[in-house]
Amino acid sequence: AVSIIKQNNPNIKKLGLLYNQSEPQSLSAYEHIKSTCKDEGIELIALPANNSSETQQIVQVLLSKNIEAFFAMPDNTVFASFEVILKECKKSHVPIYTSEAGLYARGADVAFGADMYQWGFQAGLQAASFLKNNIIPTPELVKVRKKLIRETIDKKLENQESSSNRFLIDAIIYALTFCGLCIGLFISMNVFNLPDITTDGSFTLGAAVTAVLMMQHTPIVVVLICVLCSGAIAGLCTAFIHTKLKVNALLAGIITMTALYSINLFIMGKSNLPLIELNGIFERGIPPVLLTAGISLVIIITVDRLLHTDFGIAMRATGANEIMVRAQGVQSNKMKMIGLALANSLTAFSGFMVTQYQSFADINMGIGIVIFGLGSVMIGNAIYDLTGINNLFVRLLFILIGAVLFRLILAFALSLGADPSMLKLITAALVLLIVALPQLKKR
Repeated sequence: AVSIIKQNNPNIKKLGLLYNQSEPQSLSAYEHIKSTCKDEGIELIALPANNSSETQQIVQVLLSKNIEAFFAMPDNTVFASFEVILKECKKSHVPIYTSEAGLYARGADVAFGADMYQWGFQAGLQAASFLKNNIIPTPELVKVRKKLIRETIDKKLENQESSSNRFLIDAIIYALTFCGLCIGLFISMNVFNLPDITTDGSFTLGAAVTAVLMMQHTPIVVVLICVLCSGAIAGLCTAFIHTKLKVNALLAGIITMTALYSINLFIMGKSNLPLIELNGIFERGIPPVLLTAGISLVIIITVDRLLHTDFGIAMRATGANEIMVRAQGVQSNKMKMIGLALANSLTAFSGFMVTQYQSFADINMGIGIVIFGLGSVMIGNAIYDLTGINNLFVRLLFILIGAVLFRLILAFALSLGADPSMLKLITAALVLLIVALPQLKKR
């Protein structure tokens, strides 16, 4: 594979690579490519990516190091999130090489590897020999290999550009796609004082519904309505378990989240759905940063207006003092059900946004996403407390700023050389610091 890269680009100095630390074949291939690159005088910049939800940011970091080509190894992480790799590499005109013809069909520029049909035929000959002679044949290397190359690769090599600064803009856009999730968690945490863990499942639910309907070429407005309704139903399930069955709110969220994993897998039909050349909201000609910022502002204004209505004030009062609200004749359980439905509807909307931005949906994309949302809300609340401003709109705006700051901190950590496999630990440590800071300040 490295020799093919060298043939197409004799002057290549830097090659980018993702590998999965949990897959032995991925680690073995990485070590082989590392050794070959050393012999060829090519600097290999390799980063681990063990989860599809981390791929986009890690690829952006690779591109920020000005790699001249990307090698897509056929491991589970690359297969699950290849569309986001393709999308990011296209922005910088970085060609993608692979040893898997299936990835070439999905958009890679050059593929050189075993011809699957001939490989199977060769294995069949060995099986026939064993059945005929009852002697185990000597293992053979693949005899027939196929080379596939796109005509556009030369243009990519001519138009390569630096990505050293753009990954920060991409990090901001990515953070803005999570506005719905962060505001949803604000509603459940700060308005109702309920720790809702349904988030991981409802986020993936929004992504699954988006991917399936878009693949059926459903109008984007209909997709959006279905996403919002599905998220609301997930929230209602958690609220029903909590209010009617008297189950602890945290446990109710965990039960719903666990059930949603199977439901999401049933909706998708398989663990990963690529969205290739489908007309989503990011293909409408509007710059992504303006589009995401505009949508985020609409969400904040809408929620702010809602919470200032009589109904919204009753919702806020339910979280502040449920006993008093009941004394005033307000049905607190009804308020909780509507509030959690709204919160998870917004979370599913984030799944709708992220799926289109990444161009794929994956069953594991929501794992741990609640930590990012909680961290964003806490950063926003900390900034709000420091300013001393008493305004709900400003508070919601600070939560959005918290999401951007959170994502930028992670992006800077990766750009400074932090091991991507430690990304979850860095995220947890950052959230812990934010939670502990007020107590440390008091001491």
